[in-house]
Amino acid sequence: MTSGGNYSSLRRAQLTYDYLHTNSTTHEFLFGALAELVDNARDASSQKIDIYTEPCESCRGNFILCFRDDGDGMDPSEVGNVIQFGRSVKRTVDSRMIGQYGNGLKSGTMRIGKDMILFTKKGNTMSCLFLSRTFHEKEKIEEVVVPMPSWEVSSKKPFGKSKRELEKHQLELDLILKFSPFKMESQLFEQFNKIGSKGTLVVVYNVKLMDNGEPELDVVSDPSDIKMADPEAGGNVADYDLTMPERISFRAYTAIMYLDPRMKIYIQGKKVRTKRLTTCLYNTKCYDFTSKRFKTRSEQESEKAVREAKIAEEKARELETQARELQKQAEQTSKDKRAELRKAQGLATAARADAQMKTNIAEAKKKSMKEPKTLNFTFGFNIENRRYYGMFIYNCSRLIKMYEKVGPQKDGGVKCYGIIGVVDVPYLVLEPTHNKQDFADGKEFKQLQRALGEHLEQYWKDSKIESQGVTKFWEDFGYIGKWTDGPSMDQKFARKRAMQIPFNVQCDICLKWRKLPFAQKNVGRQLPDEWCCAMHPETDFNSCDRPEQVVPIKKGTLQKQTKSAEEKARELQDEIRKKKEKLSQVERQRPQVAQATTQKRVERVSSAESSSSSTSDTSELYIQRRVQKRPVAESTEITRTKSTKEPLKRRNTTSPITVEAKRKKNDAEATKTLVKKEHQEQREQQIKRREEQRKEEQRKKEAAEKRLKEGKEEQKKKELEHQRQLQLQRKRDEKERQRKQDELEQENKEEEKQEQTLNKDEKEQEQLEMEQLMEWSSEGEYDATILAKGTKVEARVDNSNWYIGTVFASKPKKGFACRVRVKFDMYPKDKYDKWFDHPSEDLRVLKPVEESAPKSPSPSREVSSSTIETPSSRQEQDPKPQQPPARQVKEPVQSPEDNRVSSMSDDTPTADQEHPALKDVVGLFRRCLCYFAPPSFQISKEDIKEMGTEELREFPLDNFIDHYEKGISELIEGFRKKEEEAVQRATNAEQRFREANIERERSTTKLINLRKNAGKLLRFIQEDPNDCALSEDDVSDKVDEMMENIAQQAEDR
Repeated sequence: MTSGGNYSSLRRAQLTYDYLHTNSTTHEFLFGALAELVDNARDASSQKIDIYTEPCESCRGNFILCFRDDGDGMDPSEVGNVIQFGRSVKRTVDSRMIGQYGNGLKSGTMRIGKDMILFTKKGNTMSCLFLSRTFHEKEKIEEVVVPMPSWEVSSKKPFGKSKRELEKHQLELDLILKFSPFKMESQLFEQFNKIGSKGTLVVVYNVKLMDNGEPELDVVSDPSDIKMADPEAGGNVADYDLTMPERISFRAYTAIMYLDPRMKIYIQGKKVRTKRLTTCLYNTKCYDFTSKRFKTRSEQESEKAVREAKIAEEKARELETQARELQKQAEQTSKDKRAELRKAQGLATAARADAQMKTNIAEAKKKSMKEPKTLNFTFGFNIENRRYYGMFIYNCSRLIKMYEKVGPQKDGGVKCYGIIGVVDVPYLVLEPTHNKQDFADGKEFKQLQRALGEHLEQYWKDSKIESQGVTKFWEDFGYIGKWTDGPSMDQKFARKRAMQIPFNVQCDICLKWRKLPFAQKNVGRQLPDEWCCAMHPETDFNSCDRPEQVVPIKKGTLQKQTKSAEEKARELQDEIRKKKEKLSQVERQRPQVAQATTQKRVERVSSAESSSSSTSDTSELYIQRRVQKRPVAESTEITRTKSTKEPLKRRNTTSPITVEAKRKKNDAEATKTLVKKEHQEQREQQIKRREEQRKEEQRKKEAAEKRLKEGKEEQKKKELEHQRQLQLQRKRDEKERQRKQDELEQENKEEEKQEQTLNKDEKEQEQLEMEQLMEWSSEGEYDATILAKGTKVEARVDNSNWYIGTVFASKPKKGFACRVRVKFDMYPKDKYDKWFDHPSEDLRVLKPVEESAPKSPSPSREVSSSTIETPSSRQEQDPKPQQPPARQVKEPVQSPEDNRVSSMSDDTPTADQEHPALKDVVGLFRRCLCYFAPPSFQISKEDIKEMGTEELREFPLDNFIDHYEKGISELIEGFRKKEEEAVQRATNAEQRFREANIERERSTTKLINLRKNAGKLLRFIQEDPNDCALSEDDVSDKVDEMMENIAQQAEDR
């Protein structure tokens, strides 16, 4: 290989600055150009990227567009690789990186605007790259010139130290300050300070304008988004795609741009709520698709990789040889030679690494070429907005095609309407185009579309929507208008849609995805941007150390269409008819073929005999030629007549040689006649044999048709018997269901009777207690001991510790003065409240107040007095029932709910003063709460029954509804699972039933054959077969009886 220095006099291919514009035109979809810069941040292992605009009056469009990430960054040598078009270091064996062509940064930025400046940090270096078409136009430079100055982070001094490097650095810096929005070096350092310790900042300015002079990107109408000013601009877009939010809003596009988002994206300072598309659908199901149809692409890639690996290997060997030769000369050469040696060694090392990488790629592609490719198709219903449907096709987790219509969706009907499909295609299966908006191989992409359409139809069948009604299915989720209308935002429909789709959110710290349980308060709620795992309500997932939740997706299988018995019979009849037509056509052509074959054989025999007899004389040869010209079909008589007449006419003029020739001619003609007869007989025999074969084939076909007909009749009988069995089973099930229903109704009646009896007893007992309490109240024995709300007491819990609390509610109880509910000062929540009997050993009054007893100790009345009396004071009291009570002293009491101070007096209304309608409403509310109370709710049904009006007013109804809806959701999910299990069991039972029938038929056939053989044996061993009691076709139980008798006789002997 000749050294590269020998080519210095040759012309180089030049890259003009016009190519920057030409290269950018590959991006017809403008958001695709912006996405290129987001892809670069993701490939650089960024955890976060900020996309924002800053006002700039000196720039076209009056703003600059910035992309700042916290990725790995680049050092000066890596920045130099950026300006090499087509060079990419991301091409590894199992690379999941999106960039593969080394062109995205240049084409994307030049599509957005005319100029771009890049700031990057890595280690102790910070570099700048300036790519400007404005600079080339004003300086009238044809070649692409890219200034790339670098600094040290710590000292902010130029990275190069030599005089030449410093001069180059200053020239590059002057060009950037002259043609960029940053006019001072300090402004450049401000941009570096925005990056942090490492990362990259890309600034695009002088953005493209539309014909009306406005920028293509709209950053004014929505301050938190970047929108497309004209969605119709660029690309052939269907009308229904223009309304898709992903074609208008860059925030919506970035939300679904990655199949498994692992990077935080901020647009204009607000976080993008990214989605895992497969978890945002209803009734998702995954299908595995395995095919070898994509082998062509793999073969091409494998051959290309092998060629590249060979070239890289040769280049590496050549560079290593050069480095070894220079190393031998380095000891006796100058400093420049040693520098050249280090450079050669570096090139050889890089070439060897590149060759090894390409060899690994070639081996991997060879291996994958032989394996079938497996793809996962995931389908689900978009119940959030059914107007947006189609296939989302990703490549290495990057969105390539969205809302692609396949299969029945192309027809525009209701079939498969509202279904979204998701598939991630590896790079080795299909290669995307450079703009990442399509696939390079159109033929194989059509095969993928065809497979998606087939699996989409299978998913539509598996969903069983047509059986329940397509319209009814969508109406359940709030779609009550036209097919093109959106869903109803009514609360019940919004809640139902939210219950069917899991609420997934990504942690802002660890970037793991978490599933939140359903809650009414989360319907339509926007979570904070800083949501993290610690905010998760469940303890199993409230830490970033916990593993990510796996979202289960049901598996589906593509069911190939099986032909019915009628279709198979129809195809068999068509095939038989075609065979018959072909046979009749062959029979019509057979005589002509046989005649032509016989003619050829006769001519061959005649020519052989004539050639053997013509060697003696030329006149004989002449006679033979005349004989060959005569028709073979003439009869023997005509031949003899001619052969006798011709010699008579010329008898006097012929020689003896001529007579001998005539004799030989006659012998030849006789031989021909014999051969012809023999061939005629052979032909007749062949025709006869073929006719017999045809009859035999006809007989076999008729037998096959007869067997097919008998099989159909037998199948029909079996189906009728199966239907009869099913009808009997249905009748038995109906009778059993009716019996169970009657038993259930009888049990319900008995329970109602028991409940009425219990209610009656409870009412009588309650009436009795009321009368007793009224007697006690009139006698004035226990009135003074009823504790009022707000009384400070000390209670003993679990016979151990004493706690200070306040009486929250009280009610009379037989055998005691009252029963009070205490709210403890240390535990203000309702779930820690407890009931105590008063007076008792577990309750002590701390602050008694002199006050007369209430007027009526009704069980449902809440006592408003704050009077507390000790037993001694009760003995000293003069019991006078008719004396009016003294006026109560007003005392501030602290409310247990909000710690506010309220005054309580005699004017507080009691339960006896409540309106009757209020009592009825309170009772109904209490019954509803008891009826709908979830099993896991913190307040039991018994406590709810004992609550008064004030307690019910403060009842935690929102928490109650959340628990109820959660329980209903779990119950529905349980019923759904039970239904699926029941369907699976029924399917298995039917399968076992069919297998049992088949096995029974096989056993019956074996039994019949066994009995036939046994009958033949019995008839054979009989001395007189005519005296045998068995007939030839007897397969009844009589055969078994005779065999048993013979066996018994043999045993007796």
